[in-house]
Amino acid sequence: MALAHDLLWKASSSKTRIKRFEEVLLKSRALQELKRSLPWIDKMMVPALEGHLHLNKSVHTKLECVSVKEAIRIGKNLISSLKSKKLAAAGVDAWRIQNKAVKELMEKHEWFLTMIVELSKGIVKSAAWGLMFRVTAGAVLSVTDLATDLVVLKQFWDGGEEALAFRNASLASLSASIGLQLVMVLLQNRKKGLRRMLNECLIVVTGFKAPWDAYKVSIGAEQEIDTVGDPMLELTTNKCIELFAESIPGII
Repeated sequence: MALAHDLLWKASSSKTRIKRFEEVLLKSRALQELKRSLPWIDKMMVPALEGHLHLNKSVHTKLECVSVKEAIRIGKNLISSLKSKKLAAAGVDAWRIQNKAVKELMEKHEWFLTMIVELSKGIVKSAAWGLMFRVTAGAVLSVTDLATDLVVLKQFWDGGEEALAFRNASLASLSASIGLQLVMVLLQNRKKGLRRMLNECLIVVTGFKAPWDAYKVSIGAEQEIDTVGDPMLELTTNKCIELFAESIPGII
């Protein structure tokens, strides 16, 4: 588990995970011994750490007979197995069953199983396909919610004096949501220049802030220089703002 923690330390994207693996490989005695007996082990780990989806093709070759090409295929198979299961541990188990060399490797080196499970949790968390469904669904719901708010607001607006209280409550909710998101955008991009801030503000005002945040998270975008937080923090903060704004009509 400690080895997996070292591999995932400050490694939020595929590039940083691979770079971190190369660094840990030079320092870890366990990995060094494994590489001496299995020279292809790093070739297997790289496609696994990349986290890209590939077609799943079982490899039935024994551990001592695995070629570099087969090692790369085994590494790619891990991602497909993780994608097919809800839990990282279940995905690793499916990977172990599917690839004979992996099963033999885990039987000889029990620590490798623990490392891969913990490593897989980090891969699923940061991979685009792991978060894509959740962030996309959230973005669609946010845009749909904004659209329904505008429709309801228009209905209250046309309702005359009888709907005045409901209209004001809905208007306060919508204004608070947009206003707080604008404040968040200005704080996030205050060192990025006026043009950048205006572009981000336009995204908020047009109602496309949630899809834009979801897109950045899904492609694994990292925190930019001179910004307050990373895309995931920005997405989470804006969702909290939306939840807070939604509760205003109930308070009023």
